[in-house]
Amino acid sequence: MLSSVAMSIIASISSAAGRLPGEATPSPAATAGNQVRYVDPASVSPGAIGLGMIVFLGFATFFLSLSMNKQLKKIDFDESGSLPNAAADEVPDADVVHLPKNSQ
Repeated sequence: MLSSVAMSIIASISSAAGRLPGEATPSPAATAGNQVRYVDPASVSPGAIGLGMIVFLGFATFFLSLSMNKQLKKIDFDESGSLPNAAADEVPDADVVHLPKNSQ
């Protein structure tokens, strides 16, 4: 049960809005200048703009994949996975930690 204070707050709000709490908001009445039309959802389609966007995305994807394949063919790498001898001497060991010397 609601207290008398809560009931008075609800009454003031509902009187200000012109309707009771929980009452549905009325829809606008159809007048001569304001005709309400019903649109069948089955008859709505994206049209030419939607088709154009899908075709554009298809062409863009095709040309981006061609460009990616072209760039990947430019990459030269050793398939054996070994490092060249000169580069192997320059790679530091991960297990060796070089600490600075204390000057005491």
